[in-house]
Amino acid sequence: MSDRSTVLALSVGTLIGLRIEMTAEARRLPRLIRLHFLSWSLPGAGLLAGVLAVVGLFALLGRGPFADERTATSILGVSVTAVETPPLDAMPEDTVQSDPAFSLPDVATSATQPAPPELLAATGMSIVIPRLGVSQPTVTMGIQGDGRSFQVPNSAHEVAWYNFSGAPGSASANAIFAGHINYHGSQGTFGQLHTMAEGDMVEVHQIDGTVHTYRVSWVRQIYKPSLSWEDVGCQPGQGCTSQNTITLITCGGAFDRASGHYVDNTVVRAELVETRHSLS
Repeated sequence: MSDRSTVLALSVGTLIGLRIEMTAEARRLPRLIRLHFLSWSLPGAGLLAGVLAVVGLFALLGRGPFADERTATSILGVSVTAVETPPLDAMPEDTVQSDPAFSLPDVATSATQPAPPELLAATGMSIVIPRLGVSQPTVTMGIQGDGRSFQVPNSAHEVAWYNFSGAPGSASANAIFAGHINYHGSQGTFGQLHTMAEGDMVEVHQIDGTVHTYRVSWVRQIYKPSLSWEDVGCQPGQGCTSQNTITLITCGGAFDRASGHYVDNTVVRAELVETRHSLS
C-alpha cells in the first residue's frame, strides 16, 4: 500500500469513528436530521463512508435542526440537504387544515379560521389514547361556510368532535375528531398522533359513564391536496362512508417554512370493539 493510500485509509477510519460517535450523540437531539443524497460519483465505498461521516458531522455541528434555513453541502460530488423540523417555539400557528391544507373536493377553497367561541360547546365526551397519555374533553365544531373547510380548535389542547359526523358508539356512522399537532409554540394534544400503529387502543368516554373502545385499523399520512371525504369517513349532508369507527385527524409530514404549514395530514381510523355502560 502506498503512503498516500495509507493516509487515506487512516483518514477514512478516523472519519467513520467520528460518525459512530456523532450518531450516538444524535440520539440525544430533539429533532431528526434527515440527509437526502441527491447524487454521488465516488471511486470507492470506503471514501464514500468517510465523506458521509464528514457530512453528518457538519450537519450535527450547527447546520441541522436548530438552523434557520435548510442547507445544502456538496463534497466530492455528494450533494446533501439537511432537512430540519423546526423547534416548536419557531413554528407559526399550524391548523388541522392549513391554506388550503384540508382541501376536500368539489367546493371552492377558503382560508381556514379557528372556530368562533359560540361553536365551542362541550360535547360531554372525552377522548383517551392510553399509549400517548392523552385524556382530553372534546368540544363541538362544524364545517365553515364554504362546505369543505373544518373549523379548527382554538388552542393546543382542544380536540374537536364534528357535528356532521356520527356519534361515538353508533353502529352506522363514523365519529370524526381533530386536534393540533402544535399551536403557537406548544405541542398539541395530537402532537404524537403520527406514532400510532395498528392495534393501538382509543377510548371515547361519555358523560353518563359509557366508554366506547376502539382498535386502530390503519394510520395514513396523506398529502393535503389529495385528502378525500372517504379518507375522513363522512361528508356533510351525505352521511358516513365508514361505520362503527372513529377517525382522528391532525397535520403531519414535512414542515414547509415558506407556507408555515405541514404538507400532509395524519389520519387514524379505529374500529369499535367494545362498549361498556355505567352500572350506576
